[in-house]
Amino acid sequence: MRSSHRARAVIPASRSTRRPRDGAVARVEAEKCPHCDAVVRARAWRSHLSLCAPDVLDGAHFERVEREVIRASVKRRHGERSTSYAVCAMRFGFARGSEPVVSARAVARALRMDARAVARAVRAEVDATPWGLEMDWTLGDDDIAYEDATMTVVNKRAGTPSTPRRRVGDDSAASACVARWRTVDGVQGASLVPYVAHRLDLDTSGALVICRTSARAKEVQGWFENRRVEKTYWALCEARGDASDDSGEWHTIEFPLVKRARDDAEPGTFFVEAVLTPEDAPEDAKPATTLFRIVSKSAAHVLVEARPKTGRTHQIRTHLAAAGLPIVGDTIYGAPSDIIDRHALHARTLTFPSDEYPVPIVAHPPDDFKDACASVGIVVDIV
Repeated sequence: MRSSHRARAVIPASRSTRRPRDGAVARVEAEKCPHCDAVVRARAWRSHLSLCAPDVLDGAHFERVEREVIRASVKRRHGERSTSYAVCAMRFGFARGSEPVVSARAVARALRMDARAVARAVRAEVDATPWGLEMDWTLGDDDIAYEDATMTVVNKRAGTPSTPRRRVGDDSAASACVARWRTVDGVQGASLVPYVAHRLDLDTSGALVICRTSARAKEVQGWFENRRVEKTYWALCEARGDASDDSGEWHTIEFPLVKRARDDAEPGTFFVEAVLTPEDAPEDAKPATTLFRIVSKSAAHVLVEARPKTGRTHQIRTHLAAAGLPIVGDTIYGAPSDIIDRHALHARTLTFPSDEYPVPIVAHPPDDFKDACASVGIVVDIV
């Protein structure tokens, strides 16, 4: 098999990307917020409600964690006799035995206020709640790939979101990073805010950059957006195509990618499809390039090192599946497995365009990744 850095698609294509099932019920594209009455698109529903109605998003978590965190924050900021405290006390049911009043209109009528002012106050107070409180887990030294006064490179755990899924009592890598900063620096209150410079999929482990200031984040985000950061990933893949027959050589995949909504899942869920004949790509297709090589192989599996040259959603997962190398455990793109509980993809290194950082910054693969590799006869060298 030839390898090339210029060919559009030098890897034999296999149609392993999965479409939503036939006959799936279409989902509502937008709904009205139960608090402020704004019409919210499905993709923004969770982030909107995390400020307006965290009790609607997750009632049990709100009762257990969020209500008291919000109450303490509002009290600290304004005192118990303030208008802001009165609004939030009624909205979230601070008083013992009281129930939250979800509607801003209802709160406004009771307090003789404007409903829009109530909604603004509620969102502002929830947004001002300190990050990194009530974490179910903490970052240890083994979870840190690099750290200085302006940013931390976390070795993100699989199953941990990069950014918050809820504003209060969150379990994301960003909030865990703030909790670490608060412990290390002894900073209290709401002055610590995480700025995530890029994203990793929920079940992808590995190097994630979280900055302490917006200025630093803007600089680092610019590096990523302008493709000045070299990223390498490790993926444990099933060997279904000819691409697995040529260990050591670098190959190029340049299938355009199209993001599609999934009608068989909750609103805002999507999948990505590789366009196998680029000349027929639809207008919304995005160009994408991934370099890869085979690091190690066994009878039916390979350990792949991938270098994405573009930063499309699900790019590595989709490209490798289309090349006949679906990632083990990836239930969306074709290789469900019982040897690992998530897709076996790890963001291993980052190389920044500056001499002040190690070359490269390395995040070692977690035990579940190494165990999955060992179970199919592949030894992972973490040096």
